[in-house]
Amino acid sequence: MKKWNEWTKKQKMTLGIVVACVVVGGAVGTNVYAKNQHQQAVTQALETIKKEKLTLEQLQKAVDELRDKENPNFLAKEVDLKALDSIQKQIDQLKAEHKNDSLTEVVKENKEVVTILDEVESNVKAVNYQLMTQNKVTQLFTVNDKEPVIAGTDFNLELPTADDLTLADIEAVVTATKNKAKLVTIPKSTDEKKSWELAIDSLTKEAEKQVTEINALTEAVSKWFNKDNKPLDTVKRDDLKAIEKRINSLKNKKAKDELSVKWKQVNEAVVKKEKAEADKKAKETGGKVEQKADGTFEVTTPQDKPQNVASNDAGTTNQDTGYQGNNNQGGGYNPPATNNGGNNNSGGGSVTPPTNNGGGQNPGNNGGNNNGGNNNGGGGNVTPPAHTCPTAPYATSAEAEAAGFAAGAKRVGTYQVICPEDGKVTGWNYTILETWD
Repeated sequence: MKKWNEWTKKQKMTLGIVVACVVVGGAVGTNVYAKNQHQQAVTQALETIKKEKLTLEQLQKAVDELRDKENPNFLAKEVDLKALDSIQKQIDQLKAEHKNDSLTEVVKENKEVVTILDEVESNVKAVNYQLMTQNKVTQLFTVNDKEPVIAGTDFNLELPTADDLTLADIEAVVTATKNKAKLVTIPKSTDEKKSWELAIDSLTKEAEKQVTEINALTEAVSKWFNKDNKPLDTVKRDDLKAIEKRINSLKNKKAKDELSVKWKQVNEAVVKKEKAEADKKAKETGGKVEQKADGTFEVTTPQDKPQNVASNDAGTTNQDTGYQGNNNQGGGYNPPATNNGGNNNSGGGSVTPPTNNGGGQNPGNNGGNNNGGNNNGGGGNVTPPAHTCPTAPYATSAEAEAAGFAAGAKRVGTYQVICPEDGKVTGWNYTILETWD
C-alpha cells in the first residue's frame, strides 16, 4: 500500500470527498431519527392525555349521579357510598400516573388535564362534605327509616330532638356546616327559595328551638321545688296550666315525660292544699265541698241554693204525705155543722173559735149556724210539692275518679248517686279506698 506521501494529489482529493460524504450522511441520519423519536413522544403524550380526559369525563358523570337531577344543589335521596369511594380511588390513581411532560407541544393539553382533574376531585369533596354535614345534622334528631331528617330536596322539621341534646352539641354542628371554602364547591340551587344551605340552617335552628324550650321548662319547674326537692303548694293555678300546655307541646318524649312527672307532683301538692282549705271552710259553714270542672274546689251552703219546697198560700202543707189537709191544717177538711149554736157554744156567738190555719174559720157561730164555717178560705185542695233529689257532684264516673285522685287518693272507687224518690241516677261521686302513706 502506498504511503500517503506517495499518493497523487488527485487521489488525495478523491479520498477527502468520499470521507466528507460519509460524515455528512451520518449526521443527517441521526437528525432524522431524533426527529422521529420526538414526534412519537408527542403523539404518545397526546394519546395519554386524551384517555385521561375521557376517564375524567366519565368520573364527572358518576359524580353527577350522586346529586338530585332537578336541583343538583341537593344530594340524591340515596347516595351510593361505594360508588363515591370508587370515584375517589380512580382520581388518586390518575394523579399518581399523570406526568407533566416538558414537551412544548403538549403543555396546553397537560394544563387542561390538571384543571379537569382538580374540578372532578373538588366535586367529589363537595359531595363528601354534604354527606358529612347531613349525618351530623341527623344526629341532632330522633329519626327512623320512614322519617329521615333530609332526603334529596325534602327535609323534616317535625322530628323530636335527640335525648339529652345540648346547645353546645348543636353549636358544634353549626360550625361544621359553615365551611365557606367547601360551600363554594357545591352547585348553585335552581330554586332561589329552596337550597341545601337553607335546609341545613332550618334544621339546626329547629333543634336549637326545641332544646331552648326544654331548658326553659326545666328551669321553671325546678323553681317549684324546695331545697329538699319537695314540691311547693303555693304555685298559682294559672302558672300550672300555662306550663302544662307547653310541656304537652314538647316533641322529645323523654323530656316531656320527665317534666310531666314533676308537674304532676306540684299539681297534687296544690290540689291537696286547696282541698284542705275547702274542707276547713265547709266544716266552719256547714257547707259541702264540690270540685269544679277546672279542678278547683267550691264550698256551697244551703242558703247558696234555692230550696225546692212548694208553698201553700193557705198555710202549712203536708209536705211529705201528699194527703189533703187534716183537721183544716192547710184546708181541705170540712168539719160537720154543729147544732145549738155550733161547736157546742150554746147561746152562739159568744165564743170566737180559733183560726183553722188558713181554712174554714167559723166566725160568729151566730145561733148555731156555721156562718162562714167550713168556708176553708184560701185552703182548698193543696197539691203536694215535688220531691227533692240529692245533688250529685260529678256528671260521669271518670270525673268522679279524677276528683278522687286529685284529692290525694292512691286508689279510688266511684258510685252512682240515686234519687230515693224515683230511683233515677242523678250523677256520680267517689270514695277514697286507699291513701298514699
